[in-house]
This record gives sequence, C-alpha cells and structure tokens, in this order.
Amino acid sequence: MMWLEIIGKSLTRAYSIASANHIEEMEFLSIKVSDGKLTPHLQNIKIGDPILLSSKPTGTLVGDHLLPGRHFSLSGTGLAPFMSIIRDPSIYERFDKIIFTHDVRYIGELFCLEIIENELPKNPYFGD
Repeated sequence: MMWLEIIGKSLTRAYSIASANHIEEMEFLSIKVSDGKLTPHLQNIKIGDPILLSSKPTGTLVGDHLLPGRHFSLSGTGLAPFMSIIRDPSIYERFDKIIFTHDVRYIGELFCLEIIENELPKNPYFGD
C-alpha cells in the first residue's frame, strides 16, 4: 500500500512492486490515470518528496505463495508483479521453466521490453 499526504488528506492505493526483492531500490509500475485519486500526484513527485509505504505486501502474487510445480506460467496485462517475480533468482531454482506472456493490444503498450529481452538473459544468476 502506498500513501501520499495531499493538502492534509491521506490518499492510499495498492500498487504492485516491480523491482526485484533483492535490490535496495523499489520500482513501481502504474498507468497514468488523469482523473485518478493518487496517480496524478505520483507522476509529479520529485526526489525528496515523502511517500509512505506499508512494511508488508498485501497481495498473494509473491514468491512465498506460489505452489510448487515444474513450470510456472505468468500471463496477463498487469505487468508489475510479474516483473518482480521474474527478477527473483529463487524462482528459477524452484521451477524448470518460466513462461511469461505480456498481453497488449498494440506493440506500443509493451512495457519493460528492454529488461525482458536484454537484461534478464544476461543476468549472472539466471540468464541461461
């Protein structure tokens, strides 16, 4: 959960963490909702602006909740939680094969293509 204090009001929304769990930076993905309650403010934050985050993930799409199996398949339009999972080295130890499908209507809607096509294959932990 993420909070911002805007003109004395606390605005709270759930966002998926897109960064890997083993790095110090936290990365979030969000679409720009021009009439949304929180995203118009998030797209204008600057370095040093305060953002409040809960200390524990609230969703179930986290590595600890994945059922065991040989193959792990991720498919959908919501890319953020998938990005976190496919950058977690422990996932590659638990499954023989990771199948990742990002569904979009137009190629311009593809996010993180550089990471998926170039960064992940060169990663020293799970590139192969």
